[in-house]
Order: sequence, then structure tokens, then C-alpha cells
Amino acid sequence: MYRRIIYLIIFIFSFQVLYAQTVLMNENKPDTTYTPTKFGVNSKHFFHSFLAFGFVFGEEQVTKFGGTNALTLGLRYKYKIANFFAVGSDIAYQRNRISFPTHDLTNKNYYKSYNFLSDIYIRFNFGRRGDIMGKFLDLGVYGAYTFYNLNHLDENPEDNAHFSKFIYEEHQLTYYNRFNYGFVARMGINQFVLFSQYRYSSIRNNKDYRNIPSWTVGLQISMHR
Repeated sequence: MYRRIIYLIIFIFSFQVLYAQTVLMNENKPDTTYTPTKFGVNSKHFFHSFLAFGFVFGEEQVTKFGGTNALTLGLRYKYKIANFFAVGSDIAYQRNRISFPTHDLTNKNYYKSYNFLSDIYIRFNFGRRGDIMGKFLDLGVYGAYTFYNLNHLDENPEDNAHFSKFIYEEHQLTYYNRFNYGFVARMGINQFVLFSQYRYSSIRNNKDYRNIPSWTVGLQISMHR
């Protein structure tokens, strides 16, 4: 089910790329024939999709680096207020995978969550841009809802005549909060954006269970030209 959702989102975003705007650095036209468009990279309104991959880490819980990551597919809106300043909002789907260290017979132990996110942000633009995104800094806040989560454990039991691997999963975990919120920051040049996401709220409602790291840092690629 969730793979179908991911494939559908990827198809929609890929379709959008076919209609990306052509870069226009400078073109002189008579005032009587040229009317600025309201939609475009540096016009009043601009929509675009993006793909992001980041690593999840934090001091709250020791995890396996590399296997602990987040994949995000989203749609971003930007409203231009001035040449150097804009505001906007995102909606996105995010899959988190938190891989914990294992020992003895345990082969894998990880937590997965599937989330809907939304944020609001302010943007500061720097330098000359023309009809490209240029250099910018985003600062904002986000909220997220976890619509599905699970805890996975698999082991290779020794000297078992009936099976070679034991897999145990807990689904729809109630000891993690469904809603959480935090802060986002992004630094970008055109399509490429370095981002950080910090969860400020507590994700656990029962301290007898493991915590989930708060920081996600990675790269976004925007689907525009």
C-alpha cells in the first residue's frame, strides 16, 4: 500500500518537471507588449516539488549511521513580497527509518514511521538572480502527523531445527506520539538545498521505550529550472 503511494507521488512530481519554466536572465521588451507574469520562479507565486534525503541523529539515542535516515517528497509554495524577502509553506510525505545497534543473535532492529508534514517559512534572498531561484535562506516551523509506524526485530537463532530466522514486528505503536513539531532551516542555491529539521516536541509518551533522535540533516533537490 505504502509503496503505491510513493510511486504515485513520484509520478506526479516527475510529470511536473515536464512543465518547468525556461530560465530567462534578461530580455528587453517594449512596455506596451510586456506584462510580468504572476507565476514563475521569481514571480509573485511559485509552486514546485522537491525530493530530500537526510540522516537522522541526536544525543538521545545511539543509532547506526547510514541506516538511520529520512526520505521526503514534497510540494513547496513561495509568495514573493519583495526582491529580497518571501514567505511560503510546504506539504510533504516523509518516511523515517531508525536503525538501532544489535548484539548477540539479533540481526536487525529498526523503527519506521510514515508521516505527513507541513511547514511555514520566511525566505531571505541574496544577490542578483534574474529568472532563477538564486541564493536563499529559509527559517520556519513544522508540524507532523505519523499515520503509520512499526518496530522491527529479526534474529538468527542457533541450532533451531524448525526455522533459520525469527522476525518480530510491532505495528501502530502507541508509546510514540502521533503529532510532533519543531523547526526547519534551509540554505539553497537554485535547485540544491542543504536542510536541517529539529523536532522540539517529545516523541515518546512512555519513557520505558527507546527515544528517537531529534535532528535530520541532508540535501533537497527541487524540481524546477
